[in-house]
Amino acid sequence: MQKLNKFSIYIILLVFFGVFQIFESALIFDRDIFLKGEVWRLVTSHFVHSSWIHFLINSVLLISIVPPKFFKEHLSFLSFSSVFTGLGILFTLDSHITYQGFSGLSFAIIFLY
Repeated sequence: MQKLNKFSIYIILLVFFGVFQIFESALIFDRDIFLKGEVWRLVTSHFVHSSWIHFLINSVLLISIVPPKFFKEHLSFLSFSSVFTGLGILFTLDSHITYQGFSGLSFAIIFLY
């Protein structure tokens, strides 16, 4: 099987995470809904954005700075960061809050890279 080039990997990632935008309302972190049992929102909220422009800006930032092999090599770090960030939001903000976007994890990725 032929190896995918860098551009192909980025396109696949963009399409994959772009699909999350379609289901935004079911994936964003909403504290009240999370506490009722929709625990997936702790992680999925990082992969949906407030708009397509927000999604594209974060995507361009990551594509321009981070090589695709980073994501494969640091999948456990990204998973841990997603959960840790979500728990931080859950336990530090006690009022009704919603959260979405990859900006917080983007800073962690850039720091690690």
